[in-house]
Amino acid sequence: MPITERYSVGDVRRAANEYAIPYGVDPFVFRLAFPNFNSVKNLRDRAYAPVDRLTPYQPDDLRALEEARRVAHGAIDEQQQGGADFFLAASFAIRDLDDKWLVRNAKLLDLSLGQASAYGKPLVATLELPLEALASPEAQIRLANRIARGRPSALLVNFDRLEAGAAPAQLYWALRMTLLLQDSGAPVLLGRAGALRHFFLAFGLGGFEDGLGRYIGFRVSDFNGERKPFGAHGPRFEFPSLLKALPPDRAVAVLASGIVPEATCECRACVRAGSPRDQVAAAYLHNAEMLKREGQALATLAPAERVARLEEAIAKGLLLDRELQRREIWRRRLAHLESFREAVALARPLLDVERLARRAA
Repeated sequence: MPITERYSVGDVRRAANEYAIPYGVDPFVFRLAFPNFNSVKNLRDRAYAPVDRLTPYQPDDLRALEEARRVAHGAIDEQQQGGADFFLAASFAIRDLDDKWLVRNAKLLDLSLGQASAYGKPLVATLELPLEALASPEAQIRLANRIARGRPSALLVNFDRLEAGAAPAQLYWALRMTLLLQDSGAPVLLGRAGALRHFFLAFGLGGFEDGLGRYIGFRVSDFNGERKPFGAHGPRFEFPSLLKALPPDRAVAVLASGIVPEATCECRACVRAGSPRDQVAAAYLHNAEMLKREGQALATLAPAERVARLEEAIAKGLLLDRELQRREIWRRRLAHLESFREAVALARPLLDVERLARRAA
């Protein structure tokens, strides 16, 4: 969960602990390169924030080893104080393949690894990447060759503007990039995956970041103030039958229709609920169990079997979607289902490649 909300996420942390799901605290270091970071008290007061609490970081600010160490170690120390089971490395968003932050991030990763080792906990390296700049094999190889990996336990990738409504081609290039990075040995996790996790996990991605129903995508522009991604948002309720989590009001209506399997969900949270509204009120626990079950199911399948499972789920989801429209539960179709189906066709050749070449011939 974001460090900006560290004092208001007790329900999330308790649910994660109850289901033995690793819990992390995102230090949001990259936000400190945006001018409006000082509008968020829980960010500007962090030990790794700019010393004047006002001027955003620029790449040259972390050229000196002492300053880079203050940022990297400070971010790890504060995650430790937040009760994290694992750490996220300090890093800054990359705007293009020539961004100076690429070099600084390599230094920050090395320093973060050292501090994480001192606490005896695993460290996840982080990347915030521009998807549009990576829509070719050459660009992807170039980026993969420039990233100093160190020895992190995993790599967390946030793609700018990769959201539930992503086009099939966007899903393809994002998947190819993550598989290319994963080829070096460390599993890759997709940040703020939401419904997209179903597609990526089917093709063998290592895992995903999840806020138990709160994350629905990542945009670098959010941190310039174009949207307000933070604050109190009701948790979305997970519907495996629709390959999607829905916002509270829509979730209640769908559950009340009685036509989706989740209407008779037997997870411990839903069994205790007396109504669809009560089910949605317990979304954190329901979502945690759905994620746990999904992980257990996928763990026994090879990638080709996972893709076949996804295709079957898409077909069933489309039938449910049509019925929900017929009953006027909603008017707009769940566009991500068709997008997933098209993306599977584009990405299927990636299943036949044992290893993606990380370097140009």
